[in-house]
Amino acid sequence: MHKADADELWAFAELIYDAPARRDIFLTLQDRFGLDVNLLIFCIWTGLTGRGARPREDISAAMAALAPWQGAVILPLRSARRALKAHSSEPAYAEIKEKILSAELAAEKVAQMLLLEGGLKSAALSTQNGEAAMRANLALYCKLKGIGNNDEVNALIARLCETAMEQRR
Repeated sequence: MHKADADELWAFAELIYDAPARRDIFLTLQDRFGLDVNLLIFCIWTGLTGRGARPREDISAAMAALAPWQGAVILPLRSARRALKAHSSEPAYAEIKEKILSAELAAEKVAQMLLLEGGLKSAALSTQNGEAAMRANLALYCKLKGIGNNDEVNALIARLCETAMEQRR
């Protein structure tokens, strides 16, 4: 993994996640269907930035590399931050929530480095780039998570792809 790739992925993640409509899709896919936002972004990024459609081994390796970090660090931080939302009007709670959010974002950045280490080991499946590669990566991730045939997930993924392509223009 190169630092330049990590910086590029992080900048892309900030840009792609920034749009409220897309953020809602990411969070629905995360909270209702157990998909990881960083992995979704990784699938989009590899497709749209010329890294092509990733082979099953790469997406599987990325998932495996991320799982321990997600369970031990990111999910507990997210849970703590969300628990504090009910008290966000109280200054002491709001301050703690902001500190947890900062730690959560730092942990998400580490997660992206883990994805790069695990998910870019093989040559791309084809020279297919852009939208087709992005869609192939997302479909493979959903399939590996066991939800590739879920109509609601597929509709959300389709909308995510559409908005990602709009962002790219």
